Amino acid sequence: MELFVFYGIRSIIKNSITDKVTAEALKTDFQIAVGIIAVITLMLMFYAMKCYIKLRIKDYSMFLILGMKKKLSAFYYYLNIVLVVLFLIFWGLEQEEFFFISSRDY
Repeated sequence: MELFVFYGIRSIIKNSITDKVTAEALKTDFQIAVGIIAVITLMLMFYAMKCYIKLRIKDYSMFLILGMKKKLSAFYYYLNIVLVVLFLIFWGLEQEEFFFISSRDY
């Protein structure tokens, strides 16, 4: 979401600045900022996923203790991760669509 805001601001600034040198400098600044934000966002996502996996591994260990086969436990583990990722992607797209619809009203 942050990247879409940055790209929106960049396009507004690009259209409003007529000086080529200033426009080029701001373009470079925005590219650096987008890269930094992307790296920080990825680091936060990996950290959150790591904590989630640590939390869920206890549940899957309990399944193994209760007699579930390792293949089935691994299947449920990966299925869980895939479903969470898909849910978050669709939820993010829905939020983005809501953001653009509400911003067009003003």
